Amino acid sequence: MREAMNNCDEELACSGDVEAFTRLIKKNERSMYRVARTILQSENECLDAAQEAILKAYHSLSTLREPRLFHSWLMRILVNECHRLARKTSKLM
Repeated sequence: MREAMNNCDEELACSGDVEAFTRLIKKNERSMYRVARTILQSENECLDAAQEAILKAYHSLSTLREPRLFHSWLMRILVNECHRLARKTSKLM
């Protein structure tokens, strides 16, 4: 039942439901931080990467073909954002 509810949130979010998107982000926020922390050194960079990934995901929801793959899709956006920030930081040093 819980999985059906989660899939429902994923489908609702893809159709533009902001509350469903917010629930999905809340559900994934810990894993997002852990993933970012494995790539970036600074806690502030991790938080910045997560915030940017959330914004990019929200604006790109229409490109998500399979709502059930929301978690993987979100994590890929986050990893890309972490790598972008890491490159930017290394260029500054």
